[in-house]
Amino acid sequence: QVLDEIRHTNQCGYVNYYYTKHFHDPAGHNDARRTRTIGPLWKGMKRVFSDGFISGDAVECSVNLQLVGEACFTNPLIVAITEWAAANGDEITPT
Repeated sequence: QVLDEIRHTNQCGYVNYYYTKHFHDPAGHNDARRTRTIGPLWKGMKRVFSDGFISGDAVECSVNLQLVGEACFTNPLIVAITEWAAANGDEITPT
């Protein structure tokens, strides 16, 4: 599990770095203040992801990190990005 989490973290960091350098509109990858303009779901996702961390309860924070942070957001995002990149002819991101 630890190695899997390290791999996910490295993939997220690599995708963020890659899009900062090569995407035609890098908002959200190089300027966090402009991330909120990505779409209408951003406010809801931000609230769901961050409320458990600002509650002050250690147990709630731990559960939120494991359930919401890793399982609900990280895994589908990594799978979707690599599949989408492969479908569009990108040979670097999926590897």
